Amino acid sequence: MEFTEALTIMRGVTEGWKDGRLHGEEADAYDLLTQTPPWDWKRAQKTPNPKGVVIVGKSGGYLVTPWMEEGWEFWGLNEQSNRGGPPLENYDRWFQLHPPHYLARHYPEGLEDLARWWTVKHNIPCYMDRAYVGYPDSVAFPKAEVEALTPRGWYHASSMDWMLALAILDGFEKILLAGVRFSTFPIADGEPLSARPCMEYWTGVAEGRGIEVEYAGPRGHMFRVLHMVTMQSRHQYGFDDEPGRDLAETTDWEEFR
Repeated sequence: MEFTEALTIMRGVTEGWKDGRLHGEEADAYDLLTQTPPWDWKRAQKTPNPKGVVIVGKSGGYLVTPWMEEGWEFWGLNEQSNRGGPPLENYDRWFQLHPPHYLARHYPEGLEDLARWWTVKHNIPCYMDRAYVGYPDSVAFPKAEVEALTPRGWYHASSMDWMLALAILDGFEKILLAGVRFSTFPIADGEPLSARPCMEYWTGVAEGRGIEVEYAGPRGHMFRVLHMVTMQSRHQYGFDDEPGRDLAETTDWEEFR
């Protein structure tokens, strides 16, 4: 099986690769694309003035991304080191919205990734909470402009909904969310429970403005009705520090039933 054929096959897969339910050519394509990272492949050229953007999520998003198609920008996020898929230079923008002090506290591997990849210049903008001298590609995320998009523009619960909102701000006509999934449990995939409804909110904002939004790959419990008891806080994702993932810092949480 050829590389391009495997990519085409995986574009049609929506479920199964997380629990071993792929068979036949789908299983062969998955094996080819996941067992030989990093890919020895580079885009011929980046699309000038693209109409669409692909937000490449960490749940295997690179497997269902239309890398070979023109007309797209490709956006990645967080740690590059453990993503698999194509090399960094195939992306148009990168996002690490967690400040270094947050990474040091909660995700030391994220701080190590910054040191490994972003202390040298790649000529790929890396959006952070502000520009840092030590990270030459870093640029300040336009937080105020994004928040001004809607009366509830401050509502964010994951890096990916910040990215989706920026795609709206930047005027893209199509947004593909590849490998963007949120599960039921409080710390599944390292995201808060609000990440799923928040992503749905910003999807609705985009669609209400006439922007085409599509999902590719497993989407977890997106657009499902869930019934749970949970805890809540008033922290803003990425830009505020937050209670520990083990929920031990109970003074920062409010019980909500």
